[in-house]
Amino acid sequence: MDIDFSEITLDNNIRIVLSEFSTTNAVAANFIFGVGSRYEDDEFAGASHLFEHMLFKGTKKRPSPKEISSVIENTGGVINAFTDKEITGYWANFPKENTFESIDLFSDIIQNSLMKENDLNLEKNVVIEEIKSSLDNPYSLCNLNFEKINWKNHSMGRDIAGSEKSVRSISLSYLDSFFKKFYTPDNLVVSISGNIDKNKVIDQINNNFINFKSIKQNIDNPVKEILGFDQISVDKEMEQSIITLGFKSPSYMDEKKYALSLVSIILGESMSSRLFEEIRENRGLVYDIHSSINLHSDTGVICFEAGVDDKNLFEVIKLIFAELDEIKNSNVDEIELNTAKKLATGRLLLRLENSRAISGYLGSQKIVSNKITDVEEVIQKINNVSLYEITNLAKEIFIKEKLCISKVGPKNSKVVDFSNITL
Repeated sequence: MDIDFSEITLDNNIRIVLSEFSTTNAVAANFIFGVGSRYEDDEFAGASHLFEHMLFKGTKKRPSPKEISSVIENTGGVINAFTDKEITGYWANFPKENTFESIDLFSDIIQNSLMKENDLNLEKNVVIEEIKSSLDNPYSLCNLNFEKINWKNHSMGRDIAGSEKSVRSISLSYLDSFFKKFYTPDNLVVSISGNIDKNKVIDQINNNFINFKSIKQNIDNPVKEILGFDQISVDKEMEQSIITLGFKSPSYMDEKKYALSLVSIILGESMSSRLFEEIRENRGLVYDIHSSINLHSDTGVICFEAGVDDKNLFEVIKLIFAELDEIKNSNVDEIELNTAKKLATGRLLLRLENSRAISGYLGSQKIVSNKITDVEEVIQKINNVSLYEITNLAKEIFIKEKLCISKVGPKNSKVVDFSNITL
């Protein structure tokens, strides 16, 4: 499978990526800006996320949230948005007949949001409730604490939504300066896929954004990797302990990411993975245990997460480390590696079975790296990973200096000093 797509940069430097195919009645659009929580000042942490919420509150043409959402939803479509550490995206899925109205909607909310004081106060309350919900969820809290210690005092380690204090401190004047700094045409990628007329889409975007001409300000905030083991533990009213342990890894821009994805699959991304088989199926110590990778432009992390009875916590961690040692000691054969490759490529192909997935695949690559690697090339890079690369990468990243451990456990649970763990 390959995706047929085209790229164009408008005179005002908006980058457009289009994939046109007639085998669907759906269209998906992503308007993605290269800004997220890592680029925020500490005092106003959560501004990217709060601003994303505010774009749905109303414009002069569509003065209420309902009038915004109904453009998409009244035709059976879906509209939403997301904020991450490096990007903020506004997306929708809609019938092809609604393409013109949907593009017009996004161009309207991006350029013409009313930004009223009352709306801001209401939305601050909504975001603060969202923050409280995350802190009440032990898995979410465990992950937030892991990020805090993994990236130390860097903004990458903050909650994307910020804190109640920082959100309360954000004013309309600050959001206006935030818009001027980050919401610029050269910081925007528009990715649209599905049953479209490419030329008409390009003409409409060009016309709708004809007055969108500012230039982004410098937003670099590089991560300086700080090595050294760290740990954090929090008590809550709950029955089991949640553990997240992770290692600093290569970034999204690093070719080692393909080997990293296979290491994660081998260890914990399926019911046939090593950790699931050994710790759940063979020993019955957990209900769920899994691994994942999270890659950014200049940093990355591979994590292992499990929920476990407190008395079995240390045993589970030792079993995880034992499996890491197996990878480091070259105890992976061609059969296991090829199985992981098939799972990785199969998931990729299945994930790209609809217009929304294709739009996201193309747009996210373009905004992060300004380059799109087509599907066949990705598959080739995955299939070219050798056993030697797997072993070398495991030896490089699975060391104590790159390890952080976060635990959320029951009140009065035993204190475990993870600093004595050896790798």
